[in-house]
Formats: sequence, structure tokens, C-alpha cells
Amino acid sequence: MASAADAPPPAPGQSTVVLDPAWTPGPGDRSDVVSIRPWFAAGLVAHNLFADSLDLVDRWGRAAGAADLLVVEGVTYWFRVREPLWHWLHERLLWRYALAAIDGDAPFEWVAAPANEVALLDVLDALGRRVETIGESEPDPAAATARSTPLRRAANR
Repeated sequence: MASAADAPPPAPGQSTVVLDPAWTPGPGDRSDVVSIRPWFAAGLVAHNLFADSLDLVDRWGRAAGAADLLVVEGVTYWFRVREPLWHWLHERLLWRYALAAIDGDAPFEWVAAPANEVALLDVLDALGRRVETIGESEPDPAAATARSTPLRRAANR
């Protein structure tokens, strides 16, 4: 859930994870409503997400020959494309490591997740988990940015 206020009523064997890493449960809060923060922390302690994601993007870029393929008027746009790809992968690795930590603590079969948590939904889908999406998906600001990049404009000429 996006916030503790969104948590459904308690149910046996069900936990609700609040996805806001700044949220901390109070002493009187429900014990089945927990913060994502400890599992994010487990991923950050065990992995260097910046280095891991950058290494994966760079290895993919080299294998694909991205720097040579993304040349417009003699200038490679690979380094302009690389940063958003790195951020995209970084977010998904964070979710992957957090979900592995959650699964290690309390294995889960299905998840209800907000429709606007695209990276979380991507990882859950890749893991083959049953997912119920909650709410409406908001437009992806990265998609809007991608539509207006110089690379996109050059490719459309």
C-alpha cells in the first residue's frame, strides 16, 4: 500500500507492506501493517545498487554496440540514453532485492500492489507472482520524456 491509511482490514495470514520508505509504524499501529524500509535496507546492505545497475547497463550496452548504433550526425547518444536506463534498472534491482528479503522472511504467493508502482509490478511479473493491481495507473513521466528526447526526434526525421 502507498500508506498505512490504505491498508485493508486485518485478515489471518496477511500482512500489508507500506511502500513509503519514510513511514514508521507507531507503537499503537497494527502489527500486520509494516514498513518496506527494513527490506529496502537489506537490499542496500547486501548489494551496491549503483555499481550493480551501472555494470549491467554498461555490459548490455557494449554487447549491443549501443554507442555505435545511437549515432546521430556523428555524435553518439548512448551516454544520454544510458542514464535513464541506469535509473530504470536501479529501481528494479532495489525492488528485486527487497522482494527477495521479504520472501526470505515470510514467503508470499500473491501481492496487491498500486497500479502506479510500475517498477514493482515489473519485478513481480518477472518473478511470476500473482498480482492484483489497485487503483489507476498514472502516466509514466519517463515515457513522456522519452517521447521528446533529441534521439527520438532525430529518429523520427
